[in-house]
Amino acid sequence: MSCKNFLNAVALACVGLMTAGTATADTIQGTIYAANGNSATLGGDTPAVGGWSASADTLAGTPGGYNHPANPNFPTDTLVTTIGSLTAGDKYEVAVLYSNFSFFNTNFSVGLSAGSLTDVPVSNAGVVDGAITDGPGGISPRSLYDFNLGEVTVDSNGEISVFVAEGVENGQFSQWFGYHAVTLLAVPEPSSLSLLGLAAMGSILSRRRR
Repeated sequence: MSCKNFLNAVALACVGLMTAGTATADTIQGTIYAANGNSATLGGDTPAVGGWSASADTLAGTPGGYNHPANPNFPTDTLVTTIGSLTAGDKYEVAVLYSNFSFFNTNFSVGLSAGSLTDVPVSNAGVVDGAITDGPGGISPRSLYDFNLGEVTVDSNGEISVFVAEGVENGQFSQWFGYHAVTLLAVPEPSSLSLLGLAAMGSILSRRRR
């Protein structure tokens, strides 16, 4: 193999390793952590206050999630979903899974801190393959959406937290949305193979300069 072809092959391998683990907007990727059981309000109350109510929905066979009326006159508490028992310093692609009950502009807000929430309209999010499966007495199956929060580093406590509330710009009355889960997709560290490849590339370039 010529030096040029070898360099191209190493570059492509490194790019593949660096881009592996990036979540896409049209499929559920990573581990699903239901909102139910992993969430509390910012004030420490159970989620069944401030407009939040337990959902009868199931996702991937796991009961979970909360509903909230998208009503600008209804008080809302911020939910905090915390995923623990992770390794500090590890990186994950983090996304939230949610649904709307009626119109396609129902929105809620989400972020990685209580003071930095972004309104997430359904019309601007990715449709996830499949649909919510309802439990007894649940509503008709509806589309499931996701919103990617990007790459997040696990904190020193071994946790990642996601904050969710009603969208501050929501002007609808008596429309509900469902917040169902957080997904974590591990971002792999560069492997020793890629490091060896980079070392080999450096060695070849060094020889070519002599």
